[in-house]
Amino acid sequence: MTALALGAGSQLMFCFITGIFWPVETMIAFLRYISYAMPQTKPMESFRHILIRGFDLSKPAVLNGYLITMAWIAFFLILAIIYLFYNN
Repeated sequence: MTALALGAGSQLMFCFITGIFWPVETMIAFLRYISYAMPQTKPMESFRHILIRGFDLSKPAVLNGYLITMAWIAFFLILAIIYLFYNN
């Protein structure tokens, strides 16, 4: 039960810090640096640009979010392959 509460609480905190609930531009400088270190911030900004401004992949703001997401997917895929290779 404690792990569930900790997970839900940390997820809510990440939603605020990464700009899902609150725009990163309005945060104080200290939180903004923490926010840009999170992997969800740039993809969330890209999603906001798509929904509100109607941008497509030709805009750098949207393309950066997709590239960061693909980089995280590739990183974890390689990590999983290495883990499976050495544990079998």
